[in-house]
Formats: sequence, C-alpha cells, structure tokens
Amino acid sequence: TMKDHLVLLLHGLHGGEGDLKNIRDGLNQCEQLIAICLKSNDGFLLTHDGIDSGGRRLFDEITEIMKQEEMRDIRFLSVIGHSLGGLYARYCLGLMFENHFCEKIRPVNFITFVTPHLGSRRSPRYAYNHVVGFVIRNVFQKTGTQLWLEDEENLIHRMSQPDSNEFKALQMFENRILFNNVKNDMSVPYSTSAILPRNPYSNVTFDDSVVIVPGIDHAKFQADFPPEELFKNDPKKKILVEMMLNLQTLKWIRIDVNMSAWIVHEAIVAKRSTSVESALSEALLSYFPGGSKQ
Repeated sequence: TMKDHLVLLLHGLHGGEGDLKNIRDGLNQCEQLIAICLKSNDGFLLTHDGIDSGGRRLFDEITEIMKQEEMRDIRFLSVIGHSLGGLYARYCLGLMFENHFCEKIRPVNFITFVTPHLGSRRSPRYAYNHVVGFVIRNVFQKTGTQLWLEDEENLIHRMSQPDSNEFKALQMFENRILFNNVKNDMSVPYSTSAILPRNPYSNVTFDDSVVIVPGIDHAKFQADFPPEELFKNDPKKKILVEMMLNLQTLKWIRIDVNMSAWIVHEAIVAKRSTSVESALSEALLSYFPGGSKQ
C-alpha cells in the first residue's frame, strides 16, 4: 500500500514535538499514513508570540517537509492539533488555502483535542476565573491577549468569519472532529473546545470506566438557550455568540471524553504516559484508512 496520506500533529502552549508522539506512533501503524509531529513551535516561550507567528512558522515547516522525496505520493491531508495547536492549525491552514496547497492534496480530517476555538475567556462570575484571566493576559504575552479576545486585530474572531481563508480551509475537510474533556479541564473548558454555549455535563457524574461519553444531541441542548442568555455576563458577548454561530454552520463531530487522570488536559493526548487510552485511540483511528470506520 502506498503511503499517500499525511497527518500533521501540532502541540500547544509550552509544548514540544514529543507531546503527541503516542498518537503519532499509533497512526503510523496504519500502512497508508505518514504521521509527523511538527516542531517549529517547540520551546516554552516560543508559543507566547501569537497564534499568527506560530501559524506562519508551521506553514514554513510544512512547505519544507513537502519538498522531501517521501512526500511526492501524498494525496490526502489530515491535521491534529492539541489545545493551542488547534488554533495554530486553523491559522496555518488559512495560509495553505491562500497558497493553493489543497488543490493537489485532498483535506480529510481536521481534528482538535481540547482546543479553545472560542478563545479562553471565562465567566466573570467566579473569582478563580479572574485569576485565570490575569495569568492568560499578562503571562502568555501576545498569545494570551489573542486568547482573551483583546488583541487589536481580533484574530480568533477574524478566523471565524465565513469569508476568511481560515474558515474556507476548514470547509474543505471531509470531517471536522472535536475531542472535548467533559470535566476537570482547568486549561480549556468544555464549551470553547466543543464550540457550544455551555457544558451539558456540568451536573452529570460518570463512572470512571466510561471514557467516551455516549453522545448527546448537542444541537438540541443548545436550542434550549435563547440567544440573549448566551455568554450574558461577558463584555465580549457579541463576538463570542457570532464566532460560535459561524463555526457551527460547519458540521462538527464531537467526541466527549471522561478522563479520570490528574491533569486531564494532557492526559487526553497521553502526553506523560506510554500509550493513548485504548477507547480514545480507537475513536481516533476509526476516521483513518486502516481504522474501523472506513
């Protein structure tokens, strides 16, 4: 079988190419896939200089990778981003779209694990959220300002506009898949990861043996909230609602995950363990050739 399907894996804030190695290794067991962890954003502080800067570095890295001999047979592309890596991916795909990258290569899966697609703002009702907000805005520099939706160019908002290259690039993928932690993710709450107004599981208790939560009807859940109720205490309410509704016009597959680990934000991609949780691995691989859903 020809290796003609390239899978690019992108780590998040303060991450390194090793973060997603377990997922990469699992994918590389499928004979059609070449899975690569990108490394141009490795380094603790490098991820502070903006989603746009990181996205451009990744675009340059991918451009170089595509010149390699083993890439000449590539006909399919999938992208997997963890956390901030999912936003890097969206920016980078906008550049790829602009440069006609996908005229010769077919986009298949756009997959994010706990990515703050609507930014990282929190409800101002809770004291803890004010602390989080202070850290994001003041410690993570330009990236933090963008995540808090307070940058001058409104980057995350702009990337969610249907006429943007980033949005058009997302439209080209056959599948758009969101892996979301249903509880205890202190870095990226469920709603921004799943592109929904709230967490439908906030009052649900799961048995630890349940890893993939049986899917709920996400659209019906959202329909129960009148638009004026959404993000109602947030001064950025208008932008948040608009981003969410724009992105929801694309079809998303949501895989809701119940992790019982200490740091679920990292555990969902098996960053510090030797292997990916088997139910998660199966769910992911099922969207690739050689996996079970094909």
